[in-house]
Amino acid sequence: MSKQNKSSLRWAVWPCWVLLSAIGGGVGFALGLAAAEAATRILARPVFEAVLYGILGTSVAILQWLVLRAHVPQASWWVLASAMGWTLVGALADLVQIKAGLATLWPAIVGAAVGAFQWLVLRKHVHLAGLWIVASASGWVLSWHAATGMDKIVATIVSSEKVGLALLFAIFTAVVGAFTGLALVWLLRRPILKKSQPGESTA
Repeated sequence: MSKQNKSSLRWAVWPCWVLLSAIGGGVGFALGLAAAEAATRILARPVFEAVLYGILGTSVAILQWLVLRAHVPQASWWVLASAMGWTLVGALADLVQIKAGLATLWPAIVGAAVGAFQWLVLRKHVHLAGLWIVASASGWVLSWHAATGMDKIVATIVSSEKVGLALLFAIFTAVVGAFTGLALVWLLRRPILKKSQPGESTA
């Protein structure tokens, strides 16, 4: 494949990444909310956040995997790493925001935490993978404010509160995906090349 074709293929990653992130966010929120509401009838409140964020993050990660698998070996680890990151921040959400007084910094903390889990996958395949954490944190901060700003607009368009929230989370994950998608395109141009083993053909 020519360098031009490879470059075009990498840039095609960005719109697909943003679109699938948005779909994963909307669908994941709807599924996560239903599961979380069922779980909290039996278990404590922190479980609600853990289940909601966990399912939401897993949904986004599965759809992102559809893009990533063509460019990163063993991309299935992306789903597990993302699910763990989202579930952890969900479980700690109330504790960190209220007791530590970090509500205003919460988007950046979550974005960096989720990005750190995903970095564990990317670091084996691309150079400067640490920039992914920065992109994730930045995307979360901007998208948090974007979704908050659009809250009233969505409420006037959609009568159902749950549908409106699903739409907001779709917007939220799309904005995060816009940031991380650009970072991914940039990082894919800097792959870590495997060293040939003795006697291994390089043809």
